[in-house]
Amino acid sequence: MGPLDAVIQLLLFVCFGVYVVMGLTFLIMGIIYHSDEGAVGSTGIYLILLGLLMLIIGGIAVFANLKKIWLILFVIELVNVALFLVRCWLLSALPQQALSRPLSAHRCSCSG
Repeated sequence: MGPLDAVIQLLLFVCFGVYVVMGLTFLIMGIIYHSDEGAVGSTGIYLILLGLLMLIIGGIAVFANLKKIWLILFVIELVNVALFLVRCWLLSALPQQALSRPLSAHRCSCSG
């Protein structure tokens, strides 16, 4: 194992560590949001599920990096690319949905 391999493995540990911390952050935010009395919709549930998914993926990736199982790391990266594409699709679809229903249609028409 050359010095470049050691640097790459260390970099992967840092990246997947950040991935796990972000998953834990989403999980905690989802629990806090879902436990709030005024929480409407399923945002809290989605944050909890996303956090759990990120914790699972990050844990598998850290284990695969530790054991140097490159095939598992390759599959993890394919899953990450798929999640990235789904996220990009959702972020591009949500503004279009908001534009199809203008804000003025949702306002209360109070006489005053």
